Amino acid sequence: MSKKLLYLPVLMMLAIALFTTSCGSDDPCKDVDCGANGSCLDGSCVCNEGYEGSACADEWATKFAGSWKAAETCTGDIGTNVPNNYNATISKVDAFTIRVANFGAFNLANSVDLKVSRVAPADATANKLTATSFVDSQNRKHTFTGEMAANGSTITVNYTTTYDDNTSDVCTGTWTKQ
Repeated sequence: MSKKLLYLPVLMMLAIALFTTSCGSDDPCKDVDCGANGSCLDGSCVCNEGYEGSACADEWATKFAGSWKAAETCTGDIGTNVPNNYNATISKVDAFTIRVANFGAFNLANSVDLKVSRVAPADATANKLTATSFVDSQNRKHTFTGEMAANGSTITVNYTTTYDDNTSDVCTGTWTKQ
């Protein structure tokens, strides 16, 4: 057997080793860590519902926790263009839910829970807040429709609350984080 033929298997093994090593280095997710709350797709984290951030470590509800100063104008049951300025406190219930104390300055016996979600499924961050109903200190049921959109330290509100006697208030305004 010639010496050239002896080198052929060695060269083939070397070529295979080089080829398989180079394939792995092109993986865009190779050095991306999305933690337990997401997975990597094309080099970026895609977060599970309830989480956001570059490594999917931030719960949606956490960014809303704190004290807020609300400035709203409401029309309807309480009058025309009545300014409604109040302080509210938000705490996190879970990744999807926040609890607002003194929502709408209704002097609520209980706090109002709002659901945190994305406006569109493809959005990277959740900034939509919604509620369904709550009971105020006068034992009136409020059915809540509308949305609140968060942008950093500001929440823009646009909602209608309908009371159990079918009267309603339409409120718009801004909450600013203190």
